[in-house]
Parts: sequence; C-alpha cells; structure tokens
Amino acid sequence: MAEGPVNFLLEKLARFVENEMQLLRGDREEFLYLRGELRAFLKVADELEEVMKNSKCGLSRHQRETRKHLQGSQEAASKIYKS
Repeated sequence: MAEGPVNFLLEKLARFVENEMQLLRGDREEFLYLRGELRAFLKVADELEEVMKNSKCGLSRHQRETRKHLQGSQEAASKIYKS
C-alpha cells in the first residue's frame, strides 16, 4: 500500500540530490577556473614587481594593495575548497 508513495518520494529525492550535485560541481569548476586566473595574475604581478624593483619608479601603493587583496582572496578561497 505504501509502496507507491514511497517510490514517488524516492524518485523526487533522487532528482533533488542529482540537481544539487550538478550545482556543486559547477561551483567547483568555476572556483578552479578563478583560482587559475588569480594564480596567473599573481605570477605576472610578481614578475612585474621584480622588474619594477630594478627600475627607478617601483610599484605604486595602489598596486601593492591590490596585489595584497588578491593574495588574500586566493588564500581564503583555497581554505574554503581545500584542494
């Protein structure tokens, strides 16, 4: 007697779990993409910093603060996803 409603609920639950897994995978892929972009940006910033250290002008305060914030964002994201 209860088999019909139980099967119905199990099907609904299975679809719900499947949808949630797809959403979580999408978030992880987006995180990995953004992490790669941040790493590439920071690599260029490090190289630029070396060049600028050897020149007379150096990095501006704004550039140093931006780099610091980006590194903090990358560290926070890495702690969240621990990969």
